[in-house]
Amino acid sequence: MNTTKQSPLHTIFEMQDKLNQRCGVYPDIISKDPEETKKWTLNMLRAYQQELAELMESIPWRWWENTKFDEQNARVELVDMIHFVVSMAINVNLTPEEIFKITKSPKSKREFSEDCFQAMFENQYDYIHQKRYFLTPYEEENITENLLKTNQEIAICISEITDCVPWKWWAKYQETNMEELRKKIAELFQLTIQVGAILNMSPKTIFEAYLEKNKVNHDRQNQGYTEKDEDDCRHI
Repeated sequence: MNTTKQSPLHTIFEMQDKLNQRCGVYPDIISKDPEETKKWTLNMLRAYQQELAELMESIPWRWWENTKFDEQNARVELVDMIHFVVSMAINVNLTPEEIFKITKSPKSKREFSEDCFQAMFENQYDYIHQKRYFLTPYEEENITENLLKTNQEIAICISEITDCVPWKWWAKYQETNMEELRKKIAELFQLTIQVGAILNMSPKTIFEAYLEKNKVNHDRQNQGYTEKDEDDCRHI
């Protein structure tokens, strides 16, 4: 695979698609079958929510406990969140170019380029500052407050994605709203990038961490993934 002529984000999409297909997730089938779209959207959302919950356990949000911020684990969980939101995008044929276009602020003068990942980060930094998030100084208290706020934004977005598919088994009137689903998945991707910014990660450090975790995931598949070894991620 030649990764020198495409952006890091395109490489992430390509590598994630290969890992997904190894695990039995085939976007060509999913994107054409509404039942498969519903099934895998909800599957990926559940997995994403689990990784988000594990990330939130890395911060000292419990006021009754004297715990410390686990930065290393938070970064690993962020990469796992990226795995699943990118997977959602792939399953509905959503490309990095389209995510950029959907999430770009009307006031932004940035145009899509080969380094779209960096441009998305810069757009999100603008958005974060508009919301009066505190990115500096990079202190534990600010990180916790910002992640708690973003967690609420993500919860709303996840609810909106869920409502784009006919998840109510007791209701016959529902249909998959593909246009809205693609839009909300793009928004969830940007909120995930926001988590990275809050954790003081850059497109470069996220990409490097993704490559490491992707290798771990393939190694787990090679070994049958019959049990989980938390130590295999300690180097990320």
